[in-house]
Amino acid sequence: MDDNIALLIINSLIYIFSFFVYQRRIGSIQVGSIIIGLYAVISIGSVYLYSVNEYWDFQEITLFPLLYLYAMLFFSFRPLLLFSTKKIEKVVFPNDFFMRALSCIIFFVYFFFFIQTILSSFSLGDLLNEDVLLSNYSEKGDNIENRGGINVFGVLKVLFADLLWIVFMYNFVKRHMILSIMSLFSIVVAIFTSLAWGSRGGLISVVLEMLIAYFVFKPLMLEKQKKLIKYFAISILSLISVGFFALTFGRFGDSNRYSILEILAYYLSSNFIMFDNYALDPGGCRYGDRVFPLVRLLLGLDTAKDFMSRRDMYPNLKLDDSQFSSFVGEFCIDFGPYFTVIIILFFSCVFMKVFKKDVYDFGDILLGLFLCKILTYGYALFPYAEIGGNIGILYVLFFVFMFKRMKKISVVANGSTSK
Repeated sequence: MDDNIALLIINSLIYIFSFFVYQRRIGSIQVGSIIIGLYAVISIGSVYLYSVNEYWDFQEITLFPLLYLYAMLFFSFRPLLLFSTKKIEKVVFPNDFFMRALSCIIFFVYFFFFIQTILSSFSLGDLLNEDVLLSNYSEKGDNIENRGGINVFGVLKVLFADLLWIVFMYNFVKRHMILSIMSLFSIVVAIFTSLAWGSRGGLISVVLEMLIAYFVFKPLMLEKQKKLIKYFAISILSLISVGFFALTFGRFGDSNRYSILEILAYYLSSNFIMFDNYALDPGGCRYGDRVFPLVRLLLGLDTAKDFMSRRDMYPNLKLDDSQFSSFVGEFCIDFGPYFTVIIILFFSCVFMKVFKKDVYDFGDILLGLFLCKILTYGYALFPYAEIGGNIGILYVLFFVFMFKRMKKISVVANGSTSK
C-alpha cells in the first residue's frame, strides 16, 4: 500500500474512532455527533481522492500536519461537546413581542430581496437548469460589481442570515404557524440565492444548519411537530439536492478529465490534503488580511479589497482561499501555526465557559449555532472571513446581547404577571 494512502487511512480511522467514542459516551445524537461525523465522512473521502490523484498536484502526505489539524479541531469541538440538548429543555425564551417583530422584519427583508434581486435577474424555472447555473456562476463577479449601487435588502439579508433557523425554530416550537411559514420562506429564499449565484457552499451550509437546528430544538418539540418538521426537511433537502447536482453538472458535467464523483470528493475532502501539504508552511503570511481584515482596517493597515487583490498582494503563497484548507488552515496562513494554537485555545476556553451553564437562553443558543457554523462550513474555509464576514460576527454578537436583554425583560414581565 502507498505510504500516503496509509497515512490518510490512519487519519480517517482517528476521526471515525473519535465519533464512536463520543457516541458511546453520549448515548444519543447530539450536535457534536453531526460535527464529528461530518469530519469522519470527509476524511474517508480524502483517502479516495488521493487514490485517484491523476489531475491534481498533491504532494506527499506527512503525519504531523494531520495530527496538528486533529488537535486544533478537537479543541474547537470541545465546547460543543458540553452543549447538551438536555439543557435546552429549560431554556429561557426572549420576549415574545420582540421575537414576533424580528420574525416580521426578517420576512419582509427576504421578501423584497427576493423580488428585487432574484426575480429581476433570473427566472425561477432556470434555477435548476445546468447551462443557466453555469452562466450564473461565470458572471457572478460581474453581477455583484455592476449593480449600480448598494443593494439595501442585500445588506440587511446578510445581517439576518445567522438568525434564520433560530427564528424559525422559535416560532415553530411556540406554534406560531403563520410566522413559521414566513420564516421558512426566508430560508427558501436563501436557497434560491445560492442557486442564483452558483454557490454550492451556500447549499451545503443550509443543510448543515438545518440538521444542527433540528437537534438543538428537538427537546422543545411535540411528537406531532417532530413529524411535521421532518416533512419540511425532506422538501428542503430535495430542493437542495437537485440544485446542488444541477450546479455540479453545469460546471463539470462535460469534463473529460474527471468524473462527477471525483469532483465531489475534491470539493468535500481536499481540505485534509491541502492542509497537510501546505498550511503549516504556506510560503508566507497574510497577517490577518483574510480572517480579520476589519481589525487591520481599523488599525489603518493596508487591506486587500477582494480575493483577487489579496492574491496579488501575497503572490508567494502556496495556498490561498482558492483551495479548501479548513478554517484552521486559514488561521495558519494568516497568523502562523504557533499563534493559531493560542487563538484556538483562547476561544475554546471562552466558549466552554458559556456552555457549562445548566440553563441556556437564546443568546447562548445563538452562540452555539455560530460556533457550529464555523466548525461545519469551516471544513472548507473560515465562514466569517473578509470584511463582510467580520461584520457578520459583530451582528451575531449584537443579537446575542439583544436576546439576553429580551430574556431579562421576559422574565420580569412573567414575574409581574404571576403576581
